[in-house]
Amino acid sequence: MKTFTSPEHFTFTNHFNQSLLKSRIAMMNKRKSNWKAVGKYGLFITSIWVCAAFTKPYRAKVAAQIVEQVPELEAVLTPKTKHETIFNDFIFEAPVRSSLDSTSFSDIQNPVVTNTDTQKYISATKYIIYKNDALYWLITPKTTMEDLVDMKKEFVKHNQTFEVSGFQLDPLNSFIISVEAKGNGCGYKSFIPDNYDKPVSSHGGYVSLTQKSCGTLDSQKMPDELKVLAQKDDQLAQVLRQKNRISYLEIKTSDSLGPGGSTSITKETLLKLAKPTPQNSLVKQSNYLNLTENDFLSIAKPRRNDIILLNGNPSTLEEVEKIHIKDFYSAIFKETWQENKLLRQHYILIFTEPLNP
Repeated sequence: MKTFTSPEHFTFTNHFNQSLLKSRIAMMNKRKSNWKAVGKYGLFITSIWVCAAFTKPYRAKVAAQIVEQVPELEAVLTPKTKHETIFNDFIFEAPVRSSLDSTSFSDIQNPVVTNTDTQKYISATKYIIYKNDALYWLITPKTTMEDLVDMKKEFVKHNQTFEVSGFQLDPLNSFIISVEAKGNGCGYKSFIPDNYDKPVSSHGGYVSLTQKSCGTLDSQKMPDELKVLAQKDDQLAQVLRQKNRISYLEIKTSDSLGPGGSTSITKETLLKLAKPTPQNSLVKQSNYLNLTENDFLSIAKPRRNDIILLNGNPSTLEEVEKIHIKDFYSAIFKETWQENKLLRQHYILIFTEPLNP
């Protein structure tokens, strides 16, 4: 124990010996030289470069020997020459002349213009087709506002104009009853005063895409595609007109009497209110219209002095009460007023099916 605890051996276990502390403090205060570090780095890089320079010929020699023994590896071991582009700053070279002959050059200067007839145009709407060098357009009673917008877009494709004005639909919005259209300045107008239910006739025109010309055409002079479309839309408009003829007459007759309030009664409503059913055995008399025991119309007492119109024409109480329920379509009891509602008139509008004068 004395050997290990003696002062000369105490430094082996005590790291904070006075002499060691002095040397450590001196080492920590010692300033490192940046120039030495840079010099060492430069010497290291130089040694690597020298080694590579001496080994390059050896590698080339080994590769040549391998190629002699194994020719198949020549493509892999032989380095390819890299062609680098040399840029000369601020040197203006003469323009490269084309190898085209004079004929080819004239073709570029004067290109061949393809006839419009051979180009395929695709129309976004069925109411426009392309034929020869012209654009053909058509408006039928069933042409919608969306169709007219698409037609205008087709005209714009060729820097042409398409204008529509006076567009009006029937009261039920089923077909066109008035329209005015112009294609590049050429157009037609279809207008009938006081028209409620008569569809316009199909009409249209054409615009040349190669010449400054245009014109109007009726449906019979249109190309076959548009002619078939016009016939189809005309027939459909007439079917709708016939189907809704009483509704048009109701609107026309009611509007002709002026502003006011009204009450409408249909055949279904009258049968429900005036005929007893298992769900409703008691029938309450209406203040407008009722049915007799024999199912004839009967005007209620409060309205028997009203002005009566039968299918739009003046009629009498006796004539109206001869109408059987099977022939009845609808009735409108209307009150009109004028001069701040001081002057009032009461009307009974009766409509039958089929229409009888």
